[in-house]
Amino acid sequence: MTTEKKVGSGFRLDIQGLRAVAVLAVVADHLFGWPKGGFVGVDVFFVISGYLITSLLLRELQREQTISMSGFVRKRIRRILPASAVTLLVTVTASYFVLGKARFDSILQDGIFASLLSANWRFAAVGTDYFAQGIPVSPLQHFWSLAVEEQFYLVWPLLLIAVCALAAARRRRRGRETNWTLWVFVTMCVVIAVSLAWALVETSSTPTFAYFSTLSRAWELAVGAALAGLLAWRPFRLGVVVSSILVWIGTIGLAASFVIVPASPGFPAPWALLPVLSSMILILGGAGASRLATLHLTNPPMRYIGNISYSLYLWHFPVLILGVALLDAYLGVDHPLTMPLILVGGFVFAILSYHLVEEPVRQSKWLLPNPTRARGTSLRLMVAATAACAALVATSVVAGGRTDSSDVVTAAQEITAESLTEVSVDEAKAALAAEIKASLTATAWPDDLTPTVADGNGVENPPGNTGLCGSPNPPSAAECTLGDPNAPKKAFLVGDSIAQAYAPALAAIFGSGDWSLRTLSMYSCPYIDMPVGSSARVTETCAKRRAQQDEAIKAEQPDLVIISNTYLREYNPATGLAVTRDQWNGAFASTLKLIAENSKKVVVIPQPPHDKEINECFSPLTGPDACVSNITKLEWIQMAQAQSAATTELDGYFIDNQSWFCSDAGLCPPFVGNILVKRDLTHPTQKYVEKLAPVIRHEFVKAGVLSDADPAPVE
Repeated sequence: MTTEKKVGSGFRLDIQGLRAVAVLAVVADHLFGWPKGGFVGVDVFFVISGYLITSLLLRELQREQTISMSGFVRKRIRRILPASAVTLLVTVTASYFVLGKARFDSILQDGIFASLLSANWRFAAVGTDYFAQGIPVSPLQHFWSLAVEEQFYLVWPLLLIAVCALAAARRRRRGRETNWTLWVFVTMCVVIAVSLAWALVETSSTPTFAYFSTLSRAWELAVGAALAGLLAWRPFRLGVVVSSILVWIGTIGLAASFVIVPASPGFPAPWALLPVLSSMILILGGAGASRLATLHLTNPPMRYIGNISYSLYLWHFPVLILGVALLDAYLGVDHPLTMPLILVGGFVFAILSYHLVEEPVRQSKWLLPNPTRARGTSLRLMVAATAACAALVATSVVAGGRTDSSDVVTAAQEITAESLTEVSVDEAKAALAAEIKASLTATAWPDDLTPTVADGNGVENPPGNTGLCGSPNPPSAAECTLGDPNAPKKAFLVGDSIAQAYAPALAAIFGSGDWSLRTLSMYSCPYIDMPVGSSARVTETCAKRRAQQDEAIKAEQPDLVIISNTYLREYNPATGLAVTRDQWNGAFASTLKLIAENSKKVVVIPQPPHDKEINECFSPLTGPDACVSNITKLEWIQMAQAQSAATTELDGYFIDNQSWFCSDAGLCPPFVGNILVKRDLTHPTQKYVEKLAPVIRHEFVKAGVLSDADPAPVE
């Protein structure tokens, strides 16, 4: 992401403009979701960086016959540390006040890893999915690319020195000149081949890890480095016409990348090839092209944006994440001015950062070699490198004393026979509807919100072995059965984590008396007749679980199969593209057919309607209206219609659970009474599922599975 202003024999205006194209694409994608492939601007930065940094190193080698690692490190610190440290400190501190404790602790950890140039491994390790819309996004997530660059530059200068030393040794042995620049080019070609091959493997097996991995991204920087080595070895005289044609070929290729490259697990390999090769062609042609051919890159506005591109990249994402929370509080949710104001704010912060931090430090003598203070250089380097991390830790200590008034979480209620039958169904449904309506008009979050937003992901205590049974290696069938395994009536629970989320109520309804409930569902593995998954490994694991569910249903012929899945949140690993609605609905209908042929009854419980991610929309500055979902904006209605039709055709029962979570108008509050409804985008909290137990039981009465005359099961 950084800017080195000299390359070759002079300043390349076209490369400065290419930086502007890259950063504008990233900003537009993040703010407006268009162009859909704008995120590949990061890959453009990688190529530019590899080319320019390698050109600088080769010039130093030509001039000094060696590379000063201490000098190189000083330059990198001067270039990246001041602006990034300020961004980190301001973002982490502001997150505490704007986003609240629910997200601060995680953001603080992100900041510490970012200050240590290891943010990419942090996000890879926690399983962050860059393309997932339902996972809370860190305002520091974009620091992953800076970490990849700097990790590459910890190794590349050393490798370059080693290559040149080998070339020199060969020259001494043979007594003739050895072209070490050719060796540099060949070395980079090897790095490209190895890294790209690894990227193809890792993208297929673990795409989330591949996206953030330095090993899977090194080839992109190496392409730029190889180009620098190639031109140092054999400068091409392509002529104005050929160079101009190359510029436009690269421009068209880059524009196509922004439009057609999908946000899918097929990235960074092979999809990153298009923007990377297009950038390489642009850089190659830009040196000799006509002024007219490069005017779209060299005009004054593009040059200036290229100058501030590093600061703009650093600041645009924190301004987006924090700005949405602030503007939602003062302008209202989804105000039409929100994104334009955030765009302006991102540029304001970038301009201030460039002129007040970047340029003053670049023009100063900080960390420049000085014989009179040589002994203090190492200490200054250490202090500079750890300053941001120390400040972030201090922020943590200061923030640690703050507690929210709603931090204490009460224990989950125990569902008993009385709680299921103590009020009539009509009374329960009317009370629920009234509470939903009241929650939609609330202007403040309940002081006794249970669980709190901060603790919503940590208070789940599913009944029996439900949690363990949802793992890839579940215990025995008996251990995954609630109630008497020999009970006369058997119910099976299949699906993914949505099925697991409904387990507390289903266990109370079917886990005793004449019924037993066997958990066959598995987290992250929808029960659907097609290969889906975020990676090849996940797809294979889920296929095995689906086969186990198929076999169990065929063998046991249960009285009831309850199926519940997420919807349209999976990828087809064969194509690397998101599963379409028609594909999903067709595969789901096929699954229902198998269940209907091997059980007495199938009941479908869809995922809750979803729109707002509670961990993203919640802020101490905003009221609960910022987290009200609107069902009319979603595909949930089309999903419900398709699954209802498929279920009814097979004499099954589809539960329309909109009224469990939303008003008749399709508005869904973040809490009902004092209970948090969902712990993330799609999963209801255990506390809320327990609240719904009487209403859920009535749906099985309507389905003909239970009778109101039957006594409620006792735990």
